[in-house]
Amino acid sequence: MTAPPRATAPAPRHAAERVPLASHDDHCDAERAVGFLSDQGFPMQQTAVIGRDVQLVEQIGRLFGLALHALQRGRRDFASVRAMTPTRYEVVADAGVAEEARAQPAKPRPVPGGA
Repeated sequence: MTAPPRATAPAPRHAAERVPLASHDDHCDAERAVGFLSDQGFPMQQTAVIGRDVQLVEQIGRLFGLALHALQRGRRDFASVRAMTPTRYEVVADAGVAEEARAQPAKPRPVPGGA
């Protein structure tokens, strides 16, 4: 029995080969833009969403109880979770097809369940 093929992330490309099409503050908005291009038959293998201006966000939580403080050996009385978060998302396309993407009608894709 053979294992099913696994999806792999594409190898990063040089920035000069990709052309920005749009910039969004929210990842969901960038996904909607890509979905619209897909609905128009645009080649998805030649597009990407790139997170820009990444920042480190550390969420702090307070530890309660003497036992937990002892487990930390008195070093700190809080726990934290770190995450890298982009501040904006660019939808880009390969330079050879960017004009085709820009020629698509500028209609937003409807938000599922939206008003």
